[in-house]
Amino acid sequence: GIIHDIEYASNSKGLYGYAGKQMVSCGYGAWRILTRYTEDNPFLQEAYLEAVRNPFLMYLDPSAKDQNYADAKWGFLLEKMSMDDFKEEYPKAKYASDGMNVGRGVADELWYNGENITVAEYFERTFETKQMHLMADGKVVDDEELDVLMAKWKGKKDDLLKNVEDIDTPPPTDLSALNDEPKPIDSKETEVTVMKHWVLTSFEILEGKEDGDTFPGKFIPLILLKGKELNIEGKNIVTGVIRNGKDSQRLANFWHTTAAEVIAMTPKAQWVGTPKQFEHFENDY
Repeated sequence: GIIHDIEYASNSKGLYGYAGKQMVSCGYGAWRILTRYTEDNPFLQEAYLEAVRNPFLMYLDPSAKDQNYADAKWGFLLEKMSMDDFKEEYPKAKYASDGMNVGRGVADELWYNGENITVAEYFERTFETKQMHLMADGKVVDDEELDVLMAKWKGKKDDLLKNVEDIDTPPPTDLSALNDEPKPIDSKETEVTVMKHWVLTSFEILEGKEDGDTFPGKFIPLILLKGKELNIEGKNIVTGVIRNGKDSQRLANFWHTTAAEVIAMTPKAQWVGTPKQFEHFENDY
């Protein structure tokens, strides 16, 4: 199916394994969902998966209650870019200077350090009210789709009536198509999900302008895996396997270090024996 094709094109086996290894070791693993134009058809887009090397640069809505953040309303993904790559990717964008860190606070140092600049992708899940219509054939359409159906029907109707008015053309034997006007049997207002996307730095919106670009889908396209999660006094603590093994490993390291120190500090006893015992072995001692 479609999901299998997406996973196959994205080498999902290696991607899932990498994210799972990160989750087990440090508590978090991540990947993202993107779209791109296909090689065979430049007018057709396909979805694919991409690994996130540093899951700590992904920030999702902390108020989300779903374990997979399916109900998250926003999400950030940060990426550090070298100044050369940034100028090549966004030639018309404003880029930071060394003076940026003067007077704008220490926080900006996380966005620009003289050699690299942090670029953030921001996704926001918004909702719009739409009028939906239930057609006689069971199809559900919105206002725009209903207008398209009406336009097709009117075009077909005009063609049939033109043939009837044309004397040289015999009238059609079947005019039942005139009775197939697409009329909704029921209408209802509903909320639909609209995903917005921005690319920005700490001082400029690079893509999306103020209203944002529409991104396909209903969910934030950022996947964050979490290890063992424990809620303590309202605060979620996420840990990997290493977290609880630190103390035991420190103790093992201490004992190995102590053993090595004791052995190293112990004086070496001299070999003692009779001359007969060392006979023919003089060069070895």
